[in-house]
Amino acid sequence: GTFDISGISSNTAFVSYIRSDVDSSFINLGSKTLNLTNTSCCNAWFNGVIQDGSNGSGGSLILSGGYQWLTNTNTYTGSTWIKQGSELLVYGSISQSNNVIVDGQLDFSGHYSGSSIVALTDTAVDSDHATGYLTLGGSKLTITSPNYSVFHGNIYDGGNSGGSGA
Repeated sequence: GTFDISGISSNTAFVSYIRSDVDSSFINLGSKTLNLTNTSCCNAWFNGVIQDGSNGSGGSLILSGGYQWLTNTNTYTGSTWIKQGSELLVYGSISQSNNVIVDGQLDFSGHYSGSSIVALTDTAVDSDHATGYLTLGGSKLTITSPNYSVFHGNIYDGGNSGGSGA
């Protein structure tokens, strides 16, 4: 099925978590933002695709609480913001998101073939105030627009799948 927020009157849809066990599920953002507010570690696997859809572009994803797993190739083109106290585990792809803002934890350790993102940033003014963690495990992460990336947080090996990232 398809969950379409592109036509809502508000700029942001607040949802507790998203879950789908099938690849044929879609979330159409359009130019809107999907804010996941209170995801649960046991119920928050999303095997579908988050996409801009045909009703606009630049849709964004905010994770403002708990855990969320994304296991498919997501094609939305707006930003991805993982707020402090939240964790996004990417076993698929968020490579088309124009900026990944990590004030919580972003975990690529379950993505063995490597991942790419456009830009990696956070909202900290310096490393003394950073709250973001990037976990690679055995994965390699490629930042395709490094000139637009300033990340003050920590980058770790380990994560859900262990290993040593590059």
